[in-house]
Amino acid sequence: MIDIQAIIDNCEQQVCPVHGKNPKVTYEEDNLEITACCEDFKVSIKEMFNEELRQALVEYLLVRPMRERNKTS
Repeated sequence: MIDIQAIIDNCEQQVCPVHGKNPKVTYEEDNLEITACCEDFKVSIKEMFNEELRQALVEYLLVRPMRERNKTS
């Protein structure tokens, strides 16, 4: 299973380079909401969330099943 909360926690630990603040991220039923101090930081957090989610999906759907197949063969 993909740990969405870990991705959210990682995003919320980021600090805006301009304002020194952390964002607030919520993700419920495929709806991503980001509250940030400025639009640029909000966009970068959204990109980070999407990239981490994409990597987690690749791991979950492709890499892990290949490892499991290799163990059984």
